[in-house]
Amino acid sequence: MRNFILIPSLLALAAGVAVGTPQTRNTRPNASQAIGLMKSSDWNDREQGFIAARALLQSAKSNGDTDNLRLGVIQLLMIENEHKGDARADETEADKNMQYYASLIGLVADLNDERAIPALLGAVGSGGMAMRGIARFGPKALLPVLAQVDAPNPVLAGGALFVIREMLKTHSVSDPNSHARIITALRSALGRPEIAVRDGAIAAIEFLDDRDQFVPILQDIAEHDPIRIPGLKADDNEDNGEMYPVRRNARYLLRKIANHEPPAGDHGVRP
Repeated sequence: MRNFILIPSLLALAAGVAVGTPQTRNTRPNASQAIGLMKSSDWNDREQGFIAARALLQSAKSNGDTDNLRLGVIQLLMIENEHKGDARADETEADKNMQYYASLIGLVADLNDERAIPALLGAVGSGGMAMRGIARFGPKALLPVLAQVDAPNPVLAGGALFVIREMLKTHSVSDPNSHARIITALRSALGRPEIAVRDGAIAAIEFLDDRDQFVPILQDIAEHDPIRIPGLKADDNEDNGEMYPVRRNARYLLRKIANHEPPAGDHGVRP
């Protein structure tokens, strides 16, 4: 009798698990839950929140939560900008985190939402997605970009200069007042001690219509820039065969200006 009673009970329990398991497995966070996860102190949680938010934004399920989700992923990028240098447990974990960070930058850039400008500026050291995402806003983004050119962090300052390069390349900023501000910022950047900042300024100057005004200062840089990379050899038979990268890039741009050559497209000032 005891076994007879136990068997139906076990069957009922098994049936409950069988019915409940797929439902649990297929449950995805809703908008509110995704936003909550993106605010977590654990980056794995934040990644899961991002994945859920991206899926909701790409579907019709976001409904009235769309703006909250957009703000959520913008704020998430600001959080990850602060944490992108954090050490991870192992190489696989680090690779996973960088893939997530790149996906997040891509989504925020694709939002085409000017509220994302500060977050994207914080990610300019990551490469072209953030730079292009900012440059498309043109004059709306110029003031914060110029402010970042003066940032003490040379990676952020250099990245902002490449945003200016992208703006000049795409003609998203072309009014006289903006042009004057850019010229002032580039002259200031050429006087900075950090190689990334001076190099970024040279890269932007290439796309100016009136770049010949920089010839005197470029000539001085081509002769006297102090940064040498030990162990590397110059490829243009200058500087006694030693590698002074900023000198090299200044010489390259001077040749282009002298020969009236157009900008080098996506290849910057490097041949």
